[in-house]
Amino acid sequence: AKTSPRDKHFIKQHLLTFRPLMQRDQTLVVRQAYGSGAIFSLVGSLFIIITFLAFKRLRTKTTILVFMLGCADLGLALSDMISWFMYNDMIDGFSVADHTRGILCQTQAMATQYFALSSFLWTSCLAFHAWCVLCRKKNHETLKGYLTWYFAVCLIIPAIPLVICIPLHAFGPTENDVWCWIKPTSSLRFYVYYIPLVLMWIFNMVIYIRLSLEKRSTISYEFVIEEGKKRLRLYILVFVLFKLPALINRTLNFFGHVHYGMFLSQAICDSLFGFFEALVYFSLVRKRLFTSKRDPNGVKLGRSVQTDYNSDGSGYIYDRLARGDQSFYSSIAERLYYNQRTTTSVGS
Repeated sequence: AKTSPRDKHFIKQHLLTFRPLMQRDQTLVVRQAYGSGAIFSLVGSLFIIITFLAFKRLRTKTTILVFMLGCADLGLALSDMISWFMYNDMIDGFSVADHTRGILCQTQAMATQYFALSSFLWTSCLAFHAWCVLCRKKNHETLKGYLTWYFAVCLIIPAIPLVICIPLHAFGPTENDVWCWIKPTSSLRFYVYYIPLVLMWIFNMVIYIRLSLEKRSTISYEFVIEEGKKRLRLYILVFVLFKLPALINRTLNFFGHVHYGMFLSQAICDSLFGFFEALVYFSLVRKRLFTSKRDPNGVKLGRSVQTDYNSDGSGYIYDRLARGDQSFYSSIAERLYYNQRTTTSVGS
């Protein structure tokens, strides 16, 4: 459905200061979609954090970035769930005092702004890291030096909008009281959220395409690079796909169109983003979590090429490749020869 001419005029006057109106039952569905999806992202983020801290063998430069992304997604999931405590539409006999609701509203607004922007930045740093390793073949020391910049960018920059918005009293309930964030009467949404989102969405999309088109390899075993691209691209692809509904929805709002389906799609994709990033992480580390340190023939593997290649192609093996470790290339060949010999003997 289209908005009235009056609402269109308001939208154009205030850039992205949207005031789309939904019916009460639609508002409840969108709010519940955010809260329900946040539970899945909460579980997924906790899985990333707990496994990273509990298993030392999972800690690489790449998984450090994923761990920090999980921390940002955890904060965002908790902020999404605050709406359940502020409103009692779906819970009989449960109510929150106005004073407490005001505190929760401000907390949710600030947490949403900080952790959402931090999540965008950590994903972009992960994409940049993948490009450095797989396309630019950066060495170990260079990649290690980048970590300091990653932390500085992703922890400090998201705090800048808070410093701007708090003195201006920009945080408060959004349209239809779906949740709390930057008030719909403030154009700061455009500058501190949607411009960064668009820029980082384009950046991640470019990196994804660049990794897909990369054919050059400076090592003898190009299959390793191909495996790394396939695995690291999954993190980027989740970001590109799950943030697309928000871009489409707000673009439609800007031109005066309000679609309940797009609001619902944005709510589902935004709230489930952390969960699907956790699924990608699990798919990469599952063998390192559950595989024994001995192969079926009883040969002790330890941190072998086989274990690293099959479980986390985006981690340890790429650190070694980035160093230009020629002995590591030889170990790959030895392992491939061993596997081929074992397969041949079994087949015969």
